[in-house]
Amino acid sequence: MRARRRHDVERRKAKARRIMALWFPDTDPQGFSARAVGRNAATHCRPCSCALCRGPRHGAKRPRRRVVVADDV
Repeated sequence: MRARRRHDVERRKAKARRIMALWFPDTDPQGFSARAVGRNAATHCRPCSCALCRGPRHGAKRPRRRVVVADDV
């Protein structure tokens, strides 16, 4: 079980290095800091939580609440 988990972590980090190489083409993929690679691997290579990075359900606006205003008569 431990070997499988370590293999998965290394696989995710390799994917993060490949994606970071696309984001920063002038940088050597092995030159990225371990912290940056780990952060991108842990967040599934999504730099932020906007609708473009995470998908439509995270960027959707909440429905407006109805406000009942009492008429003064």
